[in-house]
Amino acid sequence: MDRTIEAVRLEQLLHRRLQTPGEGVVRGVYRHSVNVETQGLLFTVLHPTPDSGPACAILARGADFSALDIVPGQTVRWGHGALEMGGLRLVWPGAEVCDCRFGARALPLPDPAAAACRLEALLAPAAQKNAARWGEELREALDLRAGGVCAALEQRADPAQQVRRLVGFGPGLTPSGDDILTGFYAALRVLGGGAADLTGLENALAACAARTTQVGGWMLTCALDGRWRASLQAVLAACADPALTGLPEAVEQLLTVGASSGYDMCSGVHRALSLVSRLNRSEDNG
Repeated sequence: MDRTIEAVRLEQLLHRRLQTPGEGVVRGVYRHSVNVETQGLLFTVLHPTPDSGPACAILARGADFSALDIVPGQTVRWGHGALEMGGLRLVWPGAEVCDCRFGARALPLPDPAAAACRLEALLAPAAQKNAARWGEELREALDLRAGGVCAALEQRADPAQQVRRLVGFGPGLTPSGDDILTGFYAALRVLGGGAADLTGLENALAACAARTTQVGGWMLTCALDGRWRASLQAVLAACADPALTGLPEAVEQLLTVGASSGYDMCSGVHRALSLVSRLNRSEDNG
C-alpha cells in the first residue's frame, strides 16, 4: 500500500500552521475523516469532497484510515512539507490554499417559515437517530438551553446568561451546544435580515469561548469571524432560494460531519429561521 497521499486543498488556517514544525493528537477517526487537535485548533483530514472548513486538508484520493493504523490518542507530527500520522504520510506540494470565510455578509430570506418547516422535515430522521444515540434526556436538555437563547433574543434581552448555559454543553470534541450556536449564529448573521440584534449574542459568544473545550472555543471564535465549513454555507445559501430545491442535498452533506456536529449545526440553523419568522410576524403585527 502506498502510504503517501497528497492534499489537493488546504484551508488557510491549517496551511499557516503547517509552515512551522509541530505536533498534535488524533481526536477522532471516522470513515472519511480524521480529526487532529493541536494547541486549540482542530484540523480535519478529509477524503475527496467539495466540503471544507476551518483548517481542513482535502486528500487527492481516499484512504482506509484503519488500515493505516490511525487511532485516537496517537501523536501526529509535521515539518519540512510532510505530516506523519500512523501509517499515513501526507504531503501538499501543489495544494490549493483556500479561505473558508463566508463571502457575502447577508442573503435574502424570502420565507423564513417555509425554510424552517422544510428543514425540520429533512432533519426528522437524524433527530430520531441522535436521540437514540445520546438519550432523550440529553436532547431535551439541549433543546431547553437552546430555547433559552432564542427566547432572550425574541424578547430583545441580553442572551449572555443563556449562552453561558449552552456553551460547552453536551457530547463531542466540539460539544453539541457549541455546534448549535455555530449554526444559529451563522444563520442569523447571513439570513436574519436584521430581525435580531446580534451585538449581545456576539459579545456573549466571544466571552464564553474559554468556557468550553479548546477546540469548541476555537470553533466559536472562527464562527464569529465568518469562518464556517462549506457544507454549512451551502445550507444557508439553499435556505435563501425561494424554491428550496438545493436544501435536501445541502442538509445531507452537512449531516455527514462528525458524530452529531452536522445535525447540531443544522438544528441551530432551524432555530434561527424559526426565530426570524416569529420576529417578522411580531413586527408585522406591531
